[in-house]
Amino acid sequence: MNAIFNAGTPVPVNVGAIERELQALWKGAAREEGDAAVIRACSCNLLVLARDVAEAEHLAAVLARIAQHHPNRSLLIYAWPPEGPQAIRAWISAQCSLPAAGGSQVCSEVITLAFPPGEAEATANTILSLLVPDLPVYLYWPSGDHAHRDIVAHIAPWSNLLILDSGSPGDEVRPFERVLSLIGTAGGGMQVRDLEWARLTMWRDLAAQFFDAPGRESLPWRISEVRIVSAPPLCPGAFLLAGWLATSLDWKIVSADSGPAGLRVRFQGRAGDVDLRITEATEAGFAGISSVELLTQSGETFSVGRDPDSSHPAAACADPARPAIRHSVPCEQPDEADLIVGELSFAGADRVYEQALRQAQAVAERLPANNASAP
Repeated sequence: MNAIFNAGTPVPVNVGAIERELQALWKGAAREEGDAAVIRACSCNLLVLARDVAEAEHLAAVLARIAQHHPNRSLLIYAWPPEGPQAIRAWISAQCSLPAAGGSQVCSEVITLAFPPGEAEATANTILSLLVPDLPVYLYWPSGDHAHRDIVAHIAPWSNLLILDSGSPGDEVRPFERVLSLIGTAGGGMQVRDLEWARLTMWRDLAAQFFDAPGRESLPWRISEVRIVSAPPLCPGAFLLAGWLATSLDWKIVSADSGPAGLRVRFQGRAGDVDLRITEATEAGFAGISSVELLTQSGETFSVGRDPDSSHPAAACADPARPAIRHSVPCEQPDEADLIVGELSFAGADRVYEQALRQAQAVAERLPANNASAP
């Protein structure tokens, strides 16, 4: 559980005053808690870029959960609407995990900044002046919206990691181009991760496990057909999954087209042609991947899908020479906070993701330019 100590209404930005207010906030939190110890903890700087005040309110709750695993100084930034204040405003709060009886509270601090359009450079300078020195700087920019691009450009040289979400509705038709443009930003010092890729971990793991059994090591190279079902049919996750298969198995793209039935891509594999199709899920109530089916030249079928009898994914394999095998795998789909915690928990670039991303973009580039539903 979390308690939030708020320092009141937005005020014009004064970095020195903000630091003094933070000191006062912690003293006030300690007095309010009485004899219970309040520990002020900070392992990193976490910058979160929201499109507007509504998204900022949502992300404030996400930050509270992240702080339970990674105590930090968070800066939550969003743009005023054009008719809003014409100055940068700030306010502060503390988020504390409620301890067990007799334990100490571990608290993180949140500085919220709202800036007027056209003040990207001044906002970026304010952000940099509020960072805790000598700690890593992580950015979470879920939508990749236009209002924050100049800010990201200014603070990228001081940042270690940028987390995006290509599955989040943004202001571009082709989000992969945006993500690729950020790979290697600031001289390669800033790594880029994608929550949409993290959502595919379960699907990739289950698909790969089919070929771990003795005697199946060569079957991936004989895959001739791939069927991916998703909602919507051309969602970024489906493209990334196709890109992962293509890069893992050294497929070369031959053609791609889309129509009412979905997307069809032809690849050239080591053992011949591969026909990959992405179609729309008919089930209601969920977004993202619904099922993945892999068919080989010799008649084996491997599939991963949502079990209709439970909330768990089900994996099945059918071999003409063996009895069919099916099993359900207990697995809870992580939410936004869980995904971010996972990305903050390991360092370095994700080269597999980068390769899959480039292949996904190669597929998207083959589609007609007027196809507005493609990533």
